Amino acid sequence: MKIDKLLICSLFSLILFNLSSCTPSNVTNDLSVAPPEVAPKVVEEKDGDYILQAGDTIDIKFFYYPELNDLVTIRPDGKISLQLIDEVTAEGLSPSELDDVLTKKYSGRLSFPEVSVIVRQFSGLNVYVGGEVNNVGIIPIFGRLTVLQAILRSGGYKNSAELKNVVILRNQNTEEPLFMIVNLKEDLTTYAMRNDVELKPQDIVFVPKTDIAKLNQFVDEYITELIPITLNFGLMYNLNPEVKIK
Repeated sequence: MKIDKLLICSLFSLILFNLSSCTPSNVTNDLSVAPPEVAPKVVEEKDGDYILQAGDTIDIKFFYYPELNDLVTIRPDGKISLQLIDEVTAEGLSPSELDDVLTKKYSGRLSFPEVSVIVRQFSGLNVYVGGEVNNVGIIPIFGRLTVLQAILRSGGYKNSAELKNVVILRNQNTEEPLFMIVNLKEDLTTYAMRNDVELKPQDIVFVPKTDIAKLNQFVDEYITELIPITLNFGLMYNLNPEVKIK
């Protein structure tokens, strides 16, 4: 099938036009493009203490009143229900802070309200990995977990992964999450591991596509699928000028 040169030029013009329109100025939701640098709002941690959250299971123990001991799970609204007192908000407090709150509340009911708060099960010790990895999903945290370790535990990265711009989104209990970009390709090339950030619970790791992977996807979606023609290019080289090709 002979293809008109004008048709071929039109196809390549279409590809170049679409690639030029996919610049960072026109694509606002592409996570592979870093946003303007803005000083992030950092929330100070409470002396490094663990902060309780919904879904955590906590053990409330009374030294002098063991009959009041209770094992409760923080509800989605952040509260717990205990005997003799009203509902108490536990989410957002450290175990020691919740201990103080309960001691004050029980002081009007008990003579010696010695209370201990022990976290028995943590609900939110997970990170989320998506993008160009083999197994997108949730990765539990056991001890220390870095970005590269999370990607490898997700089955590793695909050939189409852009490791120079791996995105980390971190919730800081502010209007906007902390936005970080790490260059894992440099770490894997130099074995220095300078950019391999340690993750925190609820972090989101996104591995974007390379530019060539985006081009291949564009050609497949907008050229191969939408244009109802078959492009067959036949090239013949004549190395002997005395022999004519029929």
